[in-house]
Amino acid sequence: MAIPQGSVVVNTAYFTSLANKAAGAKSCAELQAMHTEITASVGATQAAIASQKSAVQTRVTNMADQLSKLASHIATLTASQTAVTAVGTVGATAAGVSNLASAIAYIHAEGAALVSFGSSNTATFIEQALALNADYNALTSDYNLIVNQLANLNNQVTGITSALSGLQSAISSAAASFPGCVI
Repeated sequence: MAIPQGSVVVNTAYFTSLANKAAGAKSCAELQAMHTEITASVGATQAAIASQKSAVQTRVTNMADQLSKLASHIATLTASQTAVTAVGTVGATAAGVSNLASAIAYIHAEGAALVSFGSSNTATFIEQALALNADYNALTSDYNLIVNQLANLNNQVTGITSALSGLQSAISSAAASFPGCVI
């Protein structure tokens, strides 16, 4: 007995060989045995496809988690951008500086804004940008894996459908050679 289909790409040559065997069957019992083998093979293939779909679902779940992380990074980056904007608005008041006292007040305000923003916020901004990039790369990788898995699954389903059609036809033709043979 041939090895039933498993988690690899569908082996259509296996089904072709069974069709050839069906054409050369010597008895109804031999055809029925082939039918049993085919049923096991198709069942194993269906189980493999279900397993692969489960793997795809796991990847989708992982992508949802990574998307959540991206949302958090974006919120942090937005807060950092708001802080940068606050520093920039202090600078906009410089145009209104007309005397030494207002210039000194402006410099103090600008210094206070820069200090409050500080290097730790800059570091956080950079860390978040790097984390955002890493999450994006992880999502891209998962997406590409899912696309490939789905293409493989679709190819398997197409291959199985085509192979089973030819095999069913061969078995039906062979069964007609044996009066009363029911498959």
